[in-house]
Formats: sequence, C-alpha cells, structure tokens
Amino acid sequence: MAAVLDWHVRLTIAANSLASLEGSFGSRGLPVGRVQLKCFEKCSGVGAGFGVGGRPLLTAVHAGKRQVWTAEPLVRGKVTKRAMHVIRDLRIWMSNAGDEESLFRILDQWVSKMSPERRDWLDVLKDFDNKRDRGILFKLSEWAFNEDWFAVNARDYTKLIERYGKAGRIDDAERLLQEMEANGNIIDMVTLTVMIGIFGKSRQLERAVKLFDVAKERGFLPDTKAYNALMVAYGYAGQPGEAELLLEEMTVAGVIADVETYCGLINGYGRLEQADQAHRVFELMLSRGVKVNTKVYTALLDAYGKVGDTDSARAVFDSLRMNGLTPDDRAICLMLNAYERRDLLNRAVGMVVELESAEIKPGPESLTALIGWFGRLGLVAEAEELFNEMEKNKLRIFPKTCAAMYKAYSRAGQLDKAREFTEVMRGKGVAFNEAFVMGSNSEAPQLSIT
Repeated sequence: MAAVLDWHVRLTIAANSLASLEGSFGSRGLPVGRVQLKCFEKCSGVGAGFGVGGRPLLTAVHAGKRQVWTAEPLVRGKVTKRAMHVIRDLRIWMSNAGDEESLFRILDQWVSKMSPERRDWLDVLKDFDNKRDRGILFKLSEWAFNEDWFAVNARDYTKLIERYGKAGRIDDAERLLQEMEANGNIIDMVTLTVMIGIFGKSRQLERAVKLFDVAKERGFLPDTKAYNALMVAYGYAGQPGEAELLLEEMTVAGVIADVETYCGLINGYGRLEQADQAHRVFELMLSRGVKVNTKVYTALLDAYGKVGDTDSARAVFDSLRMNGLTPDDRAICLMLNAYERRDLLNRAVGMVVELESAEIKPGPESLTALIGWFGRLGLVAEAEELFNEMEKNKLRIFPKTCAAMYKAYSRAGQLDKAREFTEVMRGKGVAFNEAFVMGSNSEAPQLSIT
C-alpha cells in the first residue's frame, strides 16, 4: 500500500500536476470547468481526469479526516497560465493559514517571475470573488491597485467600494473613495450612486442626502439609479413619504422611474406597516404602465403580511401566478410567515401542496420557516423530516435553519438530541459563535449561531 502523505504535500503534488496539464492546452490558457484541489488532513493519492466537455479535472483523494478548510478554485472558462499559477499558490497559502507577510511575498515573486498583465490579475480576482473568499479578495484587490502594471481605473475602485459596502465595511469604502480621488481618478455619478446606496442601507440618511447634493453641485445629473438609491435611504430611515416626493422630482427632471423605483417605495411603506399606502403606490405603478415583476408582488405581499391581512396577502400571491410569474423562495417564505402570524397551518400546508403539484418547490428559506413553525408547535418529527429533506436535496442550510431545528428539540425537552445535533452540525462546518439559551430551561445546552 502506498504511503499516506500529509495533506499539504499531496496538494502540492496536485498543483504541480495541474501545471503540467496546462502545457498541453497552449499559451492561451487552460479551459477549466470546476478544477478541484481539495485540501485534506490525509490524502492517499492524486487523480487527474476530465470533466464535462473534456475539461481537465484534478482531485486530491481523501483518505482520512477532512480539514475544515477546502481549497477549490472556482474559475470558469479560459484562464491564463499566469493567473492559474498564482491561484494555485494562493490556495495552498490559504490551506496553510499563511500570514500576510508570506501572502505579499508570493505575489511579489509572481510578478518578478511571470510579469503578469491586467488580464491575468482580473482572472485571479474572479476566482476569489465569492462570499467564502471575501477577506482575501479585499487584500488582493488593494495590493493590485498599487501595482503600475495593473493600471487601476475608476471602475475598479467603484467595484471594490461596492463590495466593501455589501460586507458592511463602511469605513473601508469611504477610505477607498478618498484614495481614489487622491490618486487622480475621476469620481463620477456611478461611484457616487454606489456610496449613496451604501449610506442609505446602513441607515445614514443625512450622509446619503448630502452626497446626493454634492453630486448636483459638481454638475452631475442624477439618473434613475441615483434617485432609487436615495429613495431606498429614505425608506430605511422610515420616511417613505419623503421618498415619494423624489418621485415627483424625477418627473419634473425628466428622469424615468423604473420598477425598482416603485418597489423601493412599496418596501418603505411596508416596513412601517402601511399596507394601504403600499397598495396605492402599486396602483400608481400600474396606471403609469410600468411592468410589475415578482419582486414588486413580493414587496406588496410582505406589506399585507406584516399587518396580519392574510387574505389580501394571498390575493397578491395568487395574482403573481395568474400574471404568468413564478413565486420565488422569498415570496413563498413571506406567505408562510403571514399564515403563521394567524396560526393558519392548514392553509399554509395546503398552499405548499398546491405549489408542489404545479412543480414549484419551496426553497431553503421557506423550508426553514416551516421547520421553525413546526418546532414551535411541538411537531419535532415533522421538523426533523424537513431538515433531512434539505440535506438530502443538498439545499443550503442557513445558520437560522440549524437554530430552528435546535429550538425544536429543546422545546420538546429532547436535550440529548439537541446536544447531538449541535456536535453534528459543528462537524459539518456550521459556525457556532453567538450563545443563546432556550427559554427558561437552565439545563438546555447553549448553541451559538452566526
């Protein structure tokens, strides 16, 4: 039997094998499907083969306990050889939990040896552009911005500012905006709109309004997206009436309101539980000939659900389907929430059965809502069955899904099962770091969910 090597040794072998595979595909780059370089604590070998469409596939074979971290490049399509070279090294660096100093050393050596171009680095950034790798994406992006060969431009800055905003890193977004201007890049309406949206969603209305005014002072003409961003800011601040005044301003300025404009207004009134106002905006939208989409129907449904008007919420849900649209997971989940507020379990189950007969299956959000509802009713077996179905169908398991299942066990007094469930989910990589205790039962085990 072949000796079992450490996982990092096998990963290095896999990476080198991948490099040798590249050569047979010419200098234009390696057409990669979903190249797998999986990192395990112990590996018994490395296999090379071909995936869908004859694309190369390389996998380090598991032979022991799996590491929590898995290295798996996500680049699709053609990738330059230079990009794949550093992606491989960066994935190995991540698997070894390397420090920042060694990261920059890898990058400097890559530049020195391979003289990369902008296209190469864009391929690298694309590979790390996902939630799991967001932390390193920020480091890689800012490092590249200081490299002359990358030729950073205004759109590069804007994209990274937007990503910082989505990650809730407002200070970094502002810092990058200042750096962008200091380096001589022109801050245009696109960049300002992104910042207005960031301030608005972080409930910093005054700063969003001020930036909107700054844009006007600089001679920019706000477009539909800019107005929408400011209207959303008013909505989050609980001032949908002020947002609707902007709709009138848009009309005077000749700026066309789109479906997102009205959806933002409906959401704003919905947050204040003013379903009648939300419906009025919906009717206004129809009268102006704006085509309604699933997102708008869902916003109106949510507004009715929050005030306990289940019949109106269901009417909106049915109208969505009658107009040739398919309810998404969020719409189904919100309809279930509306039924739960009124303890209408039979109607909720009936709706799910009806949807499944039309080949519309509830997604992870909807099933999570049902698991929580079943748990509160003491229907542990039913909740457990839904959770197992989610795992079987490889649906996304949210932290709140685990919390709902855990609460179901705890409420039913099945403390051993709750503890066992906690350990099983930890073993599957679910992060537990925010402690809470179920009810007043001091014996209930503590579970932390991110």
